[in-house]
Amino acid sequence: MSINIASVPALSSIASPVRWYFPLTSGYSKAEISKKNRQYVLFDAEEKVKNPSLFALESEINRHPERAREDMPIAAQWDMVSDEELGRLTQHQLLAAQKATQALRRIPLRDRIEVLQAFGTRLRTNPEKWRSLTAQESYSYNTFLVSLDAILEIFKPEYFDFIEEILRPRFKPGSRARLEYSPQGVLGVISPQNSSFPMLTQVLHGAFLAGNALLIKPPHRLALVALALVDEFNRVLQDYGMPDHLLNTVIHPNTQKILGHWLGHSNRSFRIDNLVFIGNSKRRDDILKTCQQAGIFNPIIELEGVDAAYIHGDLTDALLRQTARLIAHAKNSGSGQFCVSLKRLYVHPEIYDPFMGYLRDEFQRYQPGSLKIDNPYILGPSALPHKLPSIVAAFEQAGARVTLGGRRLNYYSEPDPEGLYIEPTLFEDVAPDCDLLQSEIFANVLPVVKTPGRIEDAITYINACPFGLRASIFAQDLAVIEEMRHSLRVGTIIANGNPLDCSIQIAGGQGGSTLDQHTRIWPIDLCFRQIVSEGCGIKDLDEVLHGISPKRLPSLEGMKVHAPDRL
Repeated sequence: MSINIASVPALSSIASPVRWYFPLTSGYSKAEISKKNRQYVLFDAEEKVKNPSLFALESEINRHPERAREDMPIAAQWDMVSDEELGRLTQHQLLAAQKATQALRRIPLRDRIEVLQAFGTRLRTNPEKWRSLTAQESYSYNTFLVSLDAILEIFKPEYFDFIEEILRPRFKPGSRARLEYSPQGVLGVISPQNSSFPMLTQVLHGAFLAGNALLIKPPHRLALVALALVDEFNRVLQDYGMPDHLLNTVIHPNTQKILGHWLGHSNRSFRIDNLVFIGNSKRRDDILKTCQQAGIFNPIIELEGVDAAYIHGDLTDALLRQTARLIAHAKNSGSGQFCVSLKRLYVHPEIYDPFMGYLRDEFQRYQPGSLKIDNPYILGPSALPHKLPSIVAAFEQAGARVTLGGRRLNYYSEPDPEGLYIEPTLFEDVAPDCDLLQSEIFANVLPVVKTPGRIEDAITYINACPFGLRASIFAQDLAVIEEMRHSLRVGTIIANGNPLDCSIQIAGGQGGSTLDQHTRIWPIDLCFRQIVSEGCGIKDLDEVLHGISPKRLPSLEGMKVHAPDRL
C-alpha cells in the first residue's frame, strides 16, 4: 500500500534532528562502508501511538527513503548492511571476534567482574537515557520498571560473588583432576523483538563473564535499544583496555541469511561456536536443523512461556487484595508481552468470588496513555491488536465468558476497532482442559480456571501445559507450597511474591520453553564444563600400569559397612 505523504496530519512535535544514530561501524566493527548499504528510520513512538497512520508511513519511508521529508518525526536511525556486503561483514566480524575471545580468556574473572560493575554503574546512574530509549520502542513505564529490575539484579555484588564461586576451578580431593568452566568461544545471538533491554543485557553480561565474544543480530525494525546497549558496553570495554571486537552487531532483514554466514554454509572454515536464539517455538525445529548441519548440537534456544499462578483458599481478605494487585501487574505490565508475563490463572473455589471481584477492580486501573508519563498503570500498545477478535471468539467458542474488557482501544482509551491497545481482559468459566491454555497468547488477556479445590488438581492443570518457564503460588500453608514446589515442572517457582520477579534469571525452564531443561543462568550456561587432569611428567607405561595394579589397591578386609539406622 502506498501512502499519500501530503495527507498525513500535522504532528504535535518534531523529532528532528535525529536524536540517535548508529552507523554500521558502531562499536568495534570496522568493516568498510559501501554506498549500497541503506539506513532504517524509526519514527517517534509517542507520535505513532497517537496517530497510528504513522506506522504505515514509517514502513513506506523505509521502502522508499527518497520520499522522506524534513518534518517527519524520525527519532532514530541505523545502518543496515546490504546483501552484497553481508558475507564480507560477517566474515570480518567472525575473524576479529575469534581473536578477541582468545585474548579475553586470559583476563582473570575478577577483572571481568570489575568491568561489568562499571557497566552496571553506567546503567544505574543514567536511568533517564534508558527510559527515553525504551519509550521509543513503545515501552510504557511499567515495562521499563520490570526491565530495569531484571537488569540491576545481575550487577549486585552478591550476584557476582555467587557466579564467581561457581566458576572457580574445583579440584577433586586426592586427585590431580579439576573441573573448569571454559568459554564456548564466539556466540551468535538472535536478539528478541520484544524485551531487548533486559534480555540482551543479561546475555551481554553472561557472555562477558564466561569469556565469550558476541555477534549480535537485533531485530532490524526495532534495533534501537540493542544498538545502544552494545555501544554503551563497548565504551566501557574500551575504557578498561579490553580486547577489541568482543561485541559486534549486524542489521539485516533476513535472519536466515545471517545464520547461513554465521554457521559457515558458504565457507566451512568460518563459523560461530554456538548460537543463542530467543524467539518462539515455530522456528525451533528449523533452527535446530540448521545448527546441527553446521556441527552445533546444543544451541541455547529460549522459547515462549505460558506462566501460571495458583491462588489457594487460605488467604485472608487483605492478602487477596494484595494478591489481586500483583496478578494484575503481572498480566498488564508490558501489555502481557513478556515471555514471563502471566498467561493463566487457577483459583481455589472457596475464595474465587471475592478474589475475582478484587482482580476486576485492579484490571480496570490499567489504561492507555502517554509513553512519557511515569505512571505504572499506563498500558503500552499491543504488537498484535488485530488478533483480539479471534482470541475472544476462540475462548467463547470453548465455553468461556468475557467478564471484563475484550475490546480494542485507542490512545485516548476510547473503543476503536483500529486501536493499538487491548483493554485488560478476563475470561472466566474456562475449562481446565481448554486447548487455549496450552500455548502463549501475547496480549493482556487472562484466562481464569476455578479449580475443584484439591491441590493435586491444580498441579495436574498447570503441568498439562508443555511450556514450563515459571509458576507462582499464593498460599499461607507451607505444606501446600512445598507440595507444589516439588511437583510443578517449571524452571522457576515464586511463592507469595511478584510473578514478574527476575532476581536471577528471566529464561530457562522445562518442557518446550528451552532445550536444556533447567533455569537459565547465563554466565554458567555460556561456558562448557571441562575436566583437566595433569600428570606428574611423562612416565614409562610399565610404571603407569604398576601404579594401578590390583596388588596396590587397599584391602577391604576388616572394614565395616555402617548402614543407616533407617531407610
